[in-house]
Amino acid sequence: MTIMFNGGKADVIMEYGLITKQEETKLNKEPSKPAYILEGEANAELYPASPAAMLYDKNETKFKGMNYYFKGELVGVKKLEGLFGNMEDALLIKNDKGYVMPIFSPHEIDATVGQTLEAWGPLSGDGFAASDLGVNNVVGMTGAMNATQISVHND
Repeated sequence: MTIMFNGGKADVIMEYGLITKQEETKLNKEPSKPAYILEGEANAELYPASPAAMLYDKNETKFKGMNYYFKGELVGVKKLEGLFGNMEDALLIKNDKGYVMPIFSPHEIDATVGQTLEAWGPLSGDGFAASDLGVNNVVGMTGAMNATQISVHND
């Protein structure tokens, strides 16, 4: 269970990534964003993708299915084992802290290396060795995301 405070008062209460009544009330105030986006952004604040982050599961299922938000520069595309054990193209996105996350998209994304991408969706719970990705990463093992939505920015 995670409780987020705002001004000394409980603002968001999450139980294993599920939305509670307090969070639903907050969501109703912001109808312009779907619940999975708000939940993903809140989880990204609670579990930031930083040099000390472990956004994958070893012996438990803490991260599998957790909605998450990730933003960074596209540094490559690599075939990795994705959903159901199939090899899929994973977008390798590196955030401003040097964390590289493989992101699997349900649709083909028209993006080139160097562009900024934002992704929302559930974490897969899978871990990938940074050495297998072929890019510099601040962590030895990185989590992955099965994106629900990806935005490409033409900076």
